[in-house]
Amino acid sequence: MVYKVITDTAKEYQSDIIVMGSLGRTGIKRLLTGGTAERVLGHAFFPVLIVKP
Repeated sequence: MVYKVITDTAKEYQSDIIVMGSLGRTGIKRLLTGGTAERVLGHAFFPVLIVKP
C-alpha cells in the first residue's frame, strides 16, 4: 500500500509534515483509482498538506 510506505517513511525520518499533490479526481475515477492523499491524511500521525499541482 502506497499510503503505508509514505507514512512509514515520514515516521522513520521524523518528519514534521507530509506535503503531497492531489489530482482531485472525483466520482467513478476516484472509486477506481483510490485516493492515496486521502489515505495518507487518515493514517498519518502528523500534519499533512495536500496541494493541487
